[in-house]
Amino acid sequence: MNPPVLQISIWIMLPFSLLLPIIAALCCYRKYNPAYMRTFPIYCVVNALADVSSVTKFHTFPIIPIFTALETIYFAYFLTRVLRSRAVKVILWGLVVPFVIAVMYFSFSKDSYFTYYWLIISECLILIFPCCFYFIEALKRPKPFKPSKEPALWMVTGILYYFLLLLFTYLIADYLWANNEHYQAQEVYSVNNYAQFVSFSLYIYAMLCRRSLSY
Repeated sequence: MNPPVLQISIWIMLPFSLLLPIIAALCCYRKYNPAYMRTFPIYCVVNALADVSSVTKFHTFPIIPIFTALETIYFAYFLTRVLRSRAVKVILWGLVVPFVIAVMYFSFSKDSYFTYYWLIISECLILIFPCCFYFIEALKRPKPFKPSKEPALWMVTGILYYFLLLLFTYLIADYLWANNEHYQAQEVYSVNNYAQFVSFSLYIYAMLCRRSLSY
């Protein structure tokens, strides 16, 4: 049986996951929103389906890597739209392409736990570095900008926040699980659901921003 803290985190996160595609469909196609936000509703729908499958009997291992591959592709696409460094864009796709190929290859591996472990760690590391580079570029801009009018700032903040917490909580939870502290491991992993809730809130704020800069 899952610990109560994990169950609570799931039921806090899930309604926001289901609400996000609706908000995205209403906001992302407005004229004031930049072009890089127009594909976000698609990601929201796929994410909601993945979250629903994770709490139902339809949740099976191959769903996890397939969604992870799609998620990585989308966020890589989004980051390449808001980053200015061509070198970082090339490096990012140079990491994403072999990662997705590996995910598809190992999706039906017999050692599913080992595959899932490296799947999560790799996705986090791939997406964290371009997010950090975005903030370096933002600090180097010749003209100051208003955060309230910069959707990309809040989107990247949400992405970075989620994957940083996912990386650390997963490493800690995996350590506890390996030491037969299964109950505690699930409690630690519940932090991921709360992090997703915070990221969803940042995404919603991004969708409500009126852009002041263009890409």
